[in-house]
Amino acid sequence: MTAQRDLPHARMRQTRLYLFGFVALGLIDAAIGPSLGPLARSFGVDLAAVASALVAMAVGRLLGSALSGRLYALPAPHRTLALGFAFSALMALAITLTQSVPGMLVVGFGLGIVSSTVDVGSNTLIQWAHGERVGPYMNALHVAFGIGGALAPPTVAMSLQAVTGVQFAWAVVAALCLLTALAALRTPAPPPSAAQAQGTKNKISPLVLLPLGVTFFLYVGAEASLVTWLTDYGVLMGMDRVGAATALATGFWVTYIVGRLTAIALTRRIAPLRVALGGLVLGALAAILFVLSSAHVEGGNAPLWVAVLAMGLGFGPVFPNAVSVAGARLGATSGLTSFLFVVAGAGATFWPWWVGQRIDATAGGVVPWVAAACMAGSFVGFSAFLLRTRQRL
Repeated sequence: MTAQRDLPHARMRQTRLYLFGFVALGLIDAAIGPSLGPLARSFGVDLAAVASALVAMAVGRLLGSALSGRLYALPAPHRTLALGFAFSALMALAITLTQSVPGMLVVGFGLGIVSSTVDVGSNTLIQWAHGERVGPYMNALHVAFGIGGALAPPTVAMSLQAVTGVQFAWAVVAALCLLTALAALRTPAPPPSAAQAQGTKNKISPLVLLPLGVTFFLYVGAEASLVTWLTDYGVLMGMDRVGAATALATGFWVTYIVGRLTAIALTRRIAPLRVALGGLVLGALAAILFVLSSAHVEGGNAPLWVAVLAMGLGFGPVFPNAVSVAGARLGATSGLTSFLFVVAGAGATFWPWWVGQRIDATAGGVVPWVAAACMAGSFVGFSAFLLRTRQRL
C-alpha cells in the first residue's frame, strides 16, 4: 500500500526533473544560432565558416542519439541522464573559452553528443513514467523546451550588452545543466515500459519506419533552420540584431510555447494524432505565408510577423505529439526514441547547414523556402505513416 501511495509522488518528481532539464536543453539548442554571429566576429571569419560548428554539433547529436537507445536500456537510467547533463555543463563552459573555429568544431561535436543523450532519455523516460496517459506530460515536457528556447535570444542579447560576448549566456546554460545533473542523481527512475521489457521481440517494418523518419527529418529540419537563422534573417532584412531581429526570434518561441501549452489542454480531450496533424497543417500554411511576405520585408512588415508567430503556434505541438503517436502505435522503447532522434538529428544537421551556406548569397531568401518545403513534406510523410499503421489502432 505504501508503494502504491508513493507512486504518484515519484512520477511527479520524475516529471519535474525532466521539465527542468528540458528548459536547459531548450537554451542549448536555441542559444547556438544567435551566438554564431558574435562568435564569427570574434574569430574574424564570415558566418558560413562558423556555421560549420552546427554540422559538428548535429553530427555529434546523430552519434549520441544512436548510442542513447542502448544506454537507457541499461540499469539505472537516471545515472545516464545525470552524466549527460554534467557533460553538457562542461561543454557549455568550453564555449566561453573557445577562441577559434576549429575549437568551436570540437566543442560543438561534444555538446551534440551529450545533449542528445538527455534529449532521448527524457523523451523515453517520461513515456515510461506515464504510460498511456503521457500525452499532456509529453506536451508539458516540450513546453519546457520552448521556454528555454524563448529565453535564449534575450539571454544572448543581454550577454552581448553586458560583456560584449556570449560568455555569460553559456555560463547560465552550464549552471542549469549542472543543477539538473544533481537532481537526476537524487530522483528514482521509472520502470521500463512493457514494450521495452520485451526487447527485440517486436520488429518494426522498414516500410513503417521510412515515412515516420521522413516526417521527423523534414519537420525538425524546418524548426532547426528557423531557430538557428531567424535572428540573422531579421538582420539581413534590415532589423537591428538586439532589437527587432531578437524580438522576431523571441516571438517565434513565445507562440511556440503557446502552441505546446494549448496542446496540453487539447490532449486531455482529443487524440495526440489530431493535434500533431493540426500543427503540421498550420505550420505549413504559415510557412507559405512566410515565403509570400519575405518579398516585401521591412522592420514593421505585418505579414512577416504574422507568418513567424503562426509558425511558432503550429510547430509547437508537432514533435511531442508525433513522438506520442509513434510510441502508441509502435511501442514506447528507447530504441524507437533513439531512431526518431537519429533522423531528427539528421534533419537538424543538414538543413541549418544548407541554409547557412546560402543565407548570405540569397539575402536571407532561402530561410522561408526551406521552412515551407520541409513542412509540406513532413505532412505527407506523417500521413503515409498513419496509413501504414492503421492496423495497429
